Amino acid sequence: MNTLKQCQRVLCGIMPAIVVLVIGSGCCMPLANPVSPPADEIREDLSLEEAQSLVPFEIRLPTYIPTGIEMVPSITYHADFGDPMESDVRLRYYDSDSQELMIEVYQRHRPGAGTPEELTREVRGFYMRELLAWEMRWSDADGAGEQTAISVTRYQDGDVDRWLYEIMELPSRQANMIDWGSDPVAYLVFTQLSVEEAKNIVRSIP
Repeated sequence: MNTLKQCQRVLCGIMPAIVVLVIGSGCCMPLANPVSPPADEIREDLSLEEAQSLVPFEIRLPTYIPTGIEMVPSITYHADFGDPMESDVRLRYYDSDSQELMIEVYQRHRPGAGTPEELTREVRGFYMRELLAWEMRWSDADGAGEQTAISVTRYQDGDVDRWLYEIMELPSRQANMIDWGSDPVAYLVFTQLSVEEAKNIVRSIP
């Protein structure tokens, strides 16, 4: 995300009644009706064809989904400020019986995306929180972070390097996430399955 968009996000939460332009002479010129940045665009329950028409990258579905999980995903599209070049999709796969979310495949347009050899503390912490928030709720993720053991390892899958995050807790809190990049797309795959099954799903994404 460029600097302008970052600034827009900061300014989005500030709603002044009047913006004041300061002139070099010391005079102030009020500017009424400041322009707000465009809102994010979100579309839910899309078909694959509909989602594909909205993003500038090829959406890749896993060809392997374990037995007992619905093969057709629920697809959500999101674009920062409505900009397709800042877009992502989420493919959610549910248990056939309980309808519990079991797998989520996140794909974001990120030109130059790749898998880093090392992770900074900040990046590692960010993705650990992403996993906790997915498995729990965002409101609970911060409080649970310091009390939850999460394993972070880098592994090679053929000629592709990936990062694996795994919650090392009770079975009731089993969850894992695999992160990698393949220009121009960044990938995250969340599951409530075993690590081996998660790797099988990721490996099947062409």
